[in-house]
Amino acid sequence: MNENLYALLAGHFPAVADAPCLILPNGRRVSYAEMESQSARYGNLLVAAGLKKGDRVAAQVEKTPEALYLYLGCLRAGLV
Repeated sequence: MNENLYALLAGHFPAVADAPCLILPNGRRVSYAEMESQSARYGNLLVAAGLKKGDRVAAQVEKTPEALYLYLGCLRAGLV
Protein backbone atom coordinates (compact mmCIF):
# COMPACT_ATOMS: atom_id res chain seq x y z
CA MET A 1 0.00 0.00 0.00
CA ASN A 2 1.47 3.32 -1.06
CA GLU A 3 -1.31 5.74 -0.08
CA ASN A 4 -1.10 8.48 2.50
CA LEU A 5 -3.73 8.85 5.20
CA TYR A 6 -5.66 11.43 3.21
CA ALA A 7 -5.95 9.12 0.19
CA LEU A 8 -7.30 6.34 2.41
CA LEU A 9 -9.91 8.65 3.97
CA ALA A 10 -10.86 10.38 0.72
CA GLY A 11 -11.66 7.06 -0.90
CA HIS A 12 -14.64 6.79 1.45
CA PHE A 13 -15.88 10.39 1.16
CA PRO A 14 -18.02 10.00 -2.02
CA ALA A 15 -20.02 7.10 -0.60
CA VAL A 16 -20.96 9.07 2.50
CA ALA A 17 -20.83 12.64 1.13
CA ASP A 18 -23.97 13.87 2.90
CA ALA A 19 -23.40 12.00 6.15
CA PRO A 20 -22.01 13.87 9.15
CA CYS A 21 -18.25 13.59 9.46
CA LEU A 22 -18.21 15.74 12.60
CA ILE A 23 -20.96 16.58 15.06
CA LEU A 24 -19.92 19.49 17.25
CA PRO A 25 -21.09 20.16 20.82
CA ASN A 26 -23.16 23.12 19.57
CA GLY A 27 -25.02 20.79 17.21
CA ARG A 28 -23.28 21.94 14.04
CA ARG A 29 -22.71 19.11 11.61
CA VAL A 30 -19.89 18.98 9.09
CA SER A 31 -20.56 16.58 6.22
CA TYR A 32 -17.94 14.52 4.47
CA ALA A 33 -18.56 16.63 1.36
CA GLU A 34 -17.79 19.80 3.32
CA MET A 35 -14.70 18.16 4.83
CA GLU A 36 -13.54 17.24 1.31
CA SER A 37 -14.24 20.72 -0.07
CA GLN A 38 -12.67 22.64 2.79
CA SER A 39 -9.56 20.45 3.03
CA ALA A 40 -9.07 20.97 -0.73
CA ARG A 41 -9.39 24.72 -0.20
CA TYR A 42 -6.83 24.74 2.62
CA GLY A 43 -4.42 22.49 0.70
CA ASN A 44 -4.69 24.68 -2.39
CA LEU A 45 -4.06 27.83 -0.34
CA LEU A 46 -0.88 26.31 1.10
CA VAL A 47 0.37 25.31 -2.35
CA ALA A 48 -0.52 28.76 -3.72
CA ALA A 49 1.55 30.25 -0.88
CA GLY A 50 4.57 28.41 -2.28
CA LEU A 51 4.69 25.24 -0.19
CA LYS A 52 5.79 22.10 -2.02
CA LYS A 53 5.38 18.38 -1.40
CA GLY A 54 7.61 17.39 1.50
CA ASP A 55 7.69 20.87 3.08
CA ARG A 56 7.01 21.01 6.79
CA VAL A 57 4.07 22.85 8.30
CA ALA A 58 3.66 23.76 11.97
CA ALA A 59 0.52 25.29 13.42
CA GLN A 60 -0.85 25.81 16.90
CA VAL A 61 -4.61 25.66 16.59
CA GLU A 62 -7.71 25.14 18.66
CA LYS A 63 -9.69 21.90 18.36
CA THR A 64 -12.01 23.08 15.59
CA PRO A 65 -13.22 21.81 12.22
CA GLU A 66 -10.84 24.32 10.64
CA ALA A 67 -7.90 22.60 12.34
CA LEU A 68 -8.97 19.33 10.75
CA TYR A 69 -9.38 21.04 7.36
CA LEU A 70 -5.81 22.31 7.73
CA TYR A 71 -4.48 18.90 8.73
CA LEU A 72 -6.20 17.10 5.85
CA GLY A 73 -5.24 19.92 3.48
CA CYS A 74 -1.60 19.38 4.42
CA LEU A 75 -1.91 15.64 3.84
CA ARG A 76 -3.56 16.04 0.45
CA ALA A 77 -0.85 18.53 -0.63
CA GLY A 78 1.90 16.14 0.48
CA LEU A 79 3.06 18.44 3.26
CA VAL A 80 4.57 17.14 6.47
